[in-house]
Amino acid sequence: MLKTNRLLIDVPKEKYFKKIFEIHADPVANQFNPNGPESSIEDFHNTYQQWQEHHDRHRYGYYVLIDNTDNIPFGVCGLRRKELKNEIVLNIYYRISSQKTRKGFVKEAAEVIINHVNSITQNKFRLVAQTKYNNYPSIKTAESLGFVYDVSYDNYNVYLFR
Repeated sequence: MLKTNRLLIDVPKEKYFKKIFEIHADPVANQFNPNGPESSIEDFHNTYQQWQEHHDRHRYGYYVLIDNTDNIPFGVCGLRRKELKNEIVLNIYYRISSQKTRKGFVKEAAEVIINHVNSITQNKFRLVAQTKYNNYPSIKTAESLGFVYDVSYDNYNVYLFR
């Protein structure tokens, strides 16, 4: 488990699944999600299991964010392997409860997770943040983490690299 002053950052476990599904099913928390909010708990459980398998295989991935004042999970942040133009990159992902937005939690978690994953991978992979053009909060978060827009990857998405 990783920690910050405000957060506990844990690997995806079954005990967190229901709360993480609720966040991914919330229309407000998913207003910029191109696929919209999750509607099937069974389908999301398959996705969640893939997150767990990624951790088992690579020792990193997406993590559950837990507020250390109440020990309640409120989101997910992390890096997973992805192939992009014949290159393996680490895709950053974050989704948190709408009640926790604009408080710096994603940036706080992402900085710790990026450092942790870079130490495991020995900085072998470039990091990418992929989002829609109108997802200004996500773009601003990625930029605050040092990601820079790369126009050569344009295809209805914004690609920022670090």
